[in-house]
Amino acid sequence: MNGLEFAVSAEEPQVPSGPGSFARVIMDGPDEEPGTLSTIIASAVSAAQQRIGIMTPYFLPTLDLLTAIESAALRGIEVSILLPGRNNLPYVDWASRNILGELLKRGVAVYYQPPPFVHSKLLFIDGGYAQIGSANLDSRSLRLNFELNIEVFGAGFTGAVTERFDLARRMSVALTLVELESRGFCSRTRDAACWLMSPYL
Repeated sequence: MNGLEFAVSAEEPQVPSGPGSFARVIMDGPDEEPGTLSTIIASAVSAAQQRIGIMTPYFLPTLDLLTAIESAALRGIEVSILLPGRNNLPYVDWASRNILGELLKRGVAVYYQPPPFVHSKLLFIDGGYAQIGSANLDSRSLRLNFELNIEVFGAGFTGAVTERFDLARRMSVALTLVELESRGFCSRTRDAACWLMSPYL
């Protein structure tokens, strides 16, 4: 986990192995340095050594985050993304589907959680880093909205987040490349058009 310690201190503090944790509040918005939260998330993903878990209701990642996720999967990192099976904003789901095929081809596993709609937002990396908060993984949330996330360094808290994630994943349905590529021309066109509008969704 040494690669993740940059976000807490340049002095490389030890990540707690027991119940204790280090935590930091990250505030982001139009009045803050632009792209702070997006950069932190992408950097943490890039530092992963074993496993990445993402749960979000709206998955329209910025280019730097999308690249970090794909690169992690290509390095052999286990990457899993949980999305709601029935989104309260259908056009966001359509836009997401335009890029999920690319992720599946890189080895990223994508799952759809059954209803009711799940609005949880969490991220965990390996066994010692987790992040929770208000931010969705979309351009509007990461660049335009006022958001507050908490990143936590510690095996105890990360373990609890991972357990919650794995429980939800076991109840979810995996998206396959065959299913995604079986979309008709109209659906593909609709999804691509929605993706073009993703910075504003």
